[in-house]
Amino acid sequence: MQILWYGHSCFLVKSELGKRLITDPFHMDIGYSPYKGTVDVATISHYHFDHSDTSNLQKDTKIIDKLGSYNLDFVNIYAYPSFHDDIRGKKRGENIIFIYEIDGLKLCHLGDLGHALDSSFIDTLGKIDILFIPVGGRYTLNAKLASLITTTISPSYVLPMHYKTPYLSFNLEGVEKYLKYFKHSNKQKLDSLTVTKDTLPQTTEIILLSSKI
Repeated sequence: MQILWYGHSCFLVKSELGKRLITDPFHMDIGYSPYKGTVDVATISHYHFDHSDTSNLQKDTKIIDKLGSYNLDFVNIYAYPSFHDDIRGKKRGENIIFIYEIDGLKLCHLGDLGHALDSSFIDTLGKIDILFIPVGGRYTLNAKLASLITTTISPSYVLPMHYKTPYLSFNLEGVEKYLKYFKHSNKQKLDSLTVTKDTLPQTTEIILLSSKI
Protein backbone atom coordinates (compact mmCIF):
# COMPACT_ATOMS: atom_id res chain seq x y z
CA MET A 1 0.00 0.00 0.00
CA GLN A 2 1.12 3.52 -0.80
CA ILE A 3 -0.30 6.67 0.81
CA LEU A 4 0.11 10.18 -0.58
CA TRP A 5 -1.06 13.45 0.91
CA TYR A 6 -2.66 16.10 -1.29
CA GLY A 7 -3.03 18.52 1.60
CA HIS A 8 -5.44 19.20 4.45
CA SER A 9 -7.40 15.96 5.11
CA CYS A 10 -7.07 14.54 1.61
CA PHE A 11 -5.05 11.36 1.20
CA LEU A 12 -4.78 9.01 -1.75
CA VAL A 13 -4.48 5.34 -0.78
CA LYS A 14 -3.21 3.00 -3.48
CA SER A 15 -3.80 -0.69 -2.79
CA GLU A 16 -1.39 -3.46 -3.71
CA LEU A 17 -3.70 -4.35 -6.62
CA GLY A 18 -3.71 -0.77 -7.95
CA LYS A 19 -7.12 0.29 -6.64
CA ARG A 20 -7.40 3.87 -5.38
CA LEU A 21 -9.29 5.46 -2.52
CA ILE A 22 -9.34 9.16 -1.71
CA THR A 23 -10.38 10.86 1.53
CA ASP A 24 -12.05 14.26 1.91
CA PRO A 25 -11.28 15.82 -1.51
CA PHE A 26 -11.21 19.62 -1.22
CA HIS A 27 -12.05 22.70 -3.27
CA MET A 28 -9.09 24.56 -4.75
CA ASP A 29 -9.99 27.68 -2.73
CA ILE A 30 -8.22 26.22 0.29
CA GLY A 31 -4.86 26.79 -1.40
CA TYR A 32 -3.78 23.27 -2.38
CA SER A 33 -4.08 21.73 -5.84
CA PRO A 34 -6.91 19.15 -5.94
CA TYR A 35 -6.27 15.59 -7.04
CA LYS A 36 -7.54 15.12 -10.60
CA GLY A 37 -6.69 11.51 -11.35
CA THR A 38 -8.70 8.31 -11.33
CA VAL A 39 -10.06 6.89 -8.07
CA ASP A 40 -12.37 4.00 -7.33
CA VAL A 41 -13.82 5.27 -4.05
CA ALA A 42 -14.03 8.64 -2.29
CA THR A 43 -15.10 9.07 1.32
CA ILE A 44 -16.57 12.35 2.62
CA SER A 45 -16.46 13.01 6.36
CA HIS A 46 -18.79 16.03 6.13
CA TYR A 47 -20.03 18.57 3.60
CA HIS A 48 -17.78 21.58 4.12
CA PHE A 49 -15.99 22.90 1.02
CA ASP A 50 -12.56 21.85 2.26
CA HIS A 51 -13.61 18.19 2.60
CA SER A 52 -16.24 17.42 -0.02
CA ASP A 53 -15.45 18.67 -3.52
CA THR A 54 -15.89 15.74 -5.91
CA SER A 55 -16.00 17.86 -9.08
CA ASN A 56 -12.52 16.70 -10.14
CA LEU A 57 -13.33 13.00 -9.77
CA GLN A 58 -14.68 10.75 -12.50
CA LYS A 59 -18.45 10.46 -12.63
CA ASP A 60 -18.35 6.73 -11.89
CA THR A 61 -16.37 7.18 -8.67
CA LYS A 62 -18.22 5.58 -5.76
CA ILE A 63 -18.92 8.24 -3.14
CA ILE A 64 -19.38 7.15 0.48
CA ASP A 65 -20.79 9.91 2.69
CA LYS A 66 -23.23 8.10 4.97
CA LEU A 67 -22.99 5.95 8.07
CA GLY A 68 -22.88 2.20 7.70
CA SER A 69 -20.64 -0.58 6.39
CA TYR A 70 -19.53 -1.07 2.81
CA ASN A 71 -17.96 -4.26 1.52
CA LEU A 72 -16.22 -3.51 -1.78
CA ASP A 73 -13.96 -5.65 -3.92
CA PHE A 74 -10.72 -4.27 -2.47
CA VAL A 75 -11.72 -2.58 0.80
CA ASN A 76 -14.17 -2.86 3.67
CA ILE A 77 -15.30 0.54 4.94
CA TYR A 78 -17.05 1.31 8.21
CA ALA A 79 -18.50 4.78 8.83
CA TYR A 80 -19.18 5.87 12.42
CA PRO A 81 -20.97 8.95 13.77
CA SER A 82 -19.14 11.75 15.56
CA PHE A 83 -19.21 15.55 15.76
CA HIS A 84 -17.31 18.51 14.34
CA ASP A 85 -17.28 20.22 17.74
CA ASP A 86 -17.47 19.40 21.45
CA ILE A 87 -21.15 20.33 21.85
CA ARG A 88 -22.64 17.43 19.86
CA GLY A 89 -22.60 19.23 16.54
CA LYS A 90 -24.57 22.29 17.61
CA LYS A 91 -21.84 24.60 16.31
CA ARG A 92 -20.33 22.86 13.27
CA GLY A 93 -22.47 19.80 12.63
CA GLU A 94 -21.80 16.10 12.35
CA ASN A 95 -18.66 14.28 11.24
CA ILE A 96 -18.00 10.75 10.03
CA ILE A 97 -15.09 8.64 11.26
CA PHE A 98 -14.03 6.11 8.65
CA ILE A 99 -12.32 2.76 9.12
CA TYR A 100 -10.77 1.12 6.05
CA GLU A 101 -9.65 -2.51 5.94
CA ILE A 102 -7.38 -2.90 2.95
CA ASP A 103 -4.37 -5.10 2.11
CA GLY A 104 -4.56 -6.67 5.56
CA LEU A 105 -4.20 -3.27 7.25
CA LYS A 106 -6.66 -1.20 9.27
CA LEU A 107 -6.75 2.55 8.67
CA CYS A 108 -8.73 5.17 10.60
CA HIS A 109 -9.54 8.65 9.24
CA LEU A 110 -11.03 10.91 11.91
CA GLY A 111 -12.28 13.60 9.52
CA ASP A 112 -12.90 16.91 11.29
CA LEU A 113 -13.32 15.37 14.71
CA GLY A 114 -13.87 18.04 17.35
CA HIS A 115 -14.19 16.12 20.63
CA ALA A 116 -12.66 13.41 22.77
CA LEU A 117 -13.45 9.77 22.04
CA ASP A 118 -14.84 7.64 24.85
CA SER A 119 -13.19 4.38 25.79
CA SER A 120 -16.02 2.21 24.47
CA PHE A 121 -15.69 3.71 20.99
CA ILE A 122 -11.91 3.27 21.03
CA ASP A 123 -12.52 -0.36 21.98
CA THR A 124 -14.84 -0.61 18.98
CA LEU A 125 -12.09 0.69 16.72
CA GLY A 126 -9.72 -2.04 17.84
CA LYS A 127 -6.13 -2.16 16.68
CA ILE A 128 -5.42 0.64 14.20
CA ASP A 129 -2.38 0.37 11.95
CA ILE A 130 -2.56 3.86 10.40
CA LEU A 131 -4.29 6.84 12.00
CA PHE A 132 -5.13 10.07 10.14
CA ILE A 133 -5.82 12.72 12.79
CA PRO A 134 -6.58 16.48 12.65
CA VAL A 135 -4.17 18.47 14.83
CA GLY A 136 -4.58 22.13 13.83
CA GLY A 137 -7.16 23.22 16.39
CA ARG A 138 -9.63 26.10 15.86
CA TYR A 139 -12.21 23.93 14.05
CA THR A 140 -11.10 20.45 15.17
CA LEU A 141 -9.00 18.78 17.84
CA ASN A 142 -6.28 20.94 19.34
CA ALA A 143 -2.75 19.61 19.70
CA LYS A 144 -3.16 18.41 23.28
CA LEU A 145 -6.40 16.51 22.71
CA ALA A 146 -5.09 15.08 19.44
CA SER A 147 -2.00 13.81 21.27
CA LEU A 148 -4.13 12.15 23.95
CA ILE A 149 -6.28 10.39 21.34
CA THR A 150 -3.18 9.30 19.44
CA THR A 151 -1.62 7.84 22.58
CA THR A 152 -4.83 6.04 23.53
CA ILE A 153 -5.35 4.51 20.08
CA SER A 154 -1.61 3.73 19.80
CA PRO A 155 -1.44 3.14 16.04
CA SER A 156 1.63 1.85 14.23
CA TYR A 157 1.74 4.99 12.10
CA VAL A 158 0.10 8.36 12.66
CA LEU A 159 -0.30 10.86 9.84
CA PRO A 160 -1.19 14.33 11.16
CA MET A 161 -3.55 16.36 8.97
CA HIS A 162 -5.69 19.51 8.92
CA TYR A 163 -2.97 21.90 10.10
CA LYS A 164 -1.46 25.16 8.89
CA THR A 165 1.05 25.10 6.04
CA PRO A 166 2.32 27.87 3.73
CA TYR A 167 -0.27 26.79 1.15
CA LEU A 168 -3.41 26.77 3.29
CA SER A 169 -5.62 29.81 2.69
CA PHE A 170 -7.13 29.99 6.20
CA ASN A 171 -5.65 29.99 9.67
CA LEU A 172 -5.00 26.87 11.72
CA GLU A 173 -2.27 25.96 14.17
CA GLY A 174 0.84 24.34 12.76
CA VAL A 175 1.84 20.73 13.35
CA GLU A 176 4.67 21.78 15.68
CA LYS A 177 2.41 22.04 18.75
CA TYR A 178 1.27 18.46 18.25
CA LEU A 179 4.81 17.18 17.75
CA LYS A 180 5.90 18.67 21.09
CA TYR A 181 3.89 15.98 22.83
CA PHE A 182 5.94 13.28 21.08
CA LYS A 183 9.52 14.40 21.70
CA HIS A 184 10.75 10.83 22.08
CA SER A 185 8.73 9.25 19.24
CA ASN A 186 10.22 8.32 15.90
CA LYS A 187 9.37 10.88 13.21
CA GLN A 188 9.92 10.84 9.47
CA LYS A 189 9.36 13.34 6.67
CA LEU A 190 8.41 11.49 3.50
CA ASP A 191 6.97 12.15 0.05
CA SER A 192 4.78 9.07 0.47
CA LEU A 193 4.34 6.18 2.87
CA THR A 194 4.67 2.63 1.57
CA VAL A 195 3.64 -0.05 4.04
CA THR A 196 2.59 -3.70 4.26
CA LYS A 197 1.25 -5.67 7.20
CA ASP A 198 4.70 -7.26 7.54
CA THR A 199 6.60 -3.96 7.81
CA LEU A 200 4.70 -2.22 10.60
CA PRO A 201 6.87 -0.66 13.33
CA GLN A 202 6.75 -1.97 16.89
CA THR A 203 6.05 1.47 18.36
CA THR A 204 4.11 4.44 17.00
CA GLU A 205 5.90 6.45 14.31
CA ILE A 206 4.78 9.90 13.19
CA ILE A 207 4.90 10.46 9.45
CA LEU A 208 4.87 14.00 8.04
CA LEU A 209 4.03 13.72 4.37
CA SER A 210 4.84 16.37 1.79
CA SER A 211 1.70 17.64 0.09
CA LYS A 212 1.36 17.01 -3.64
CA ILE A 213 0.70 20.64 -4.55
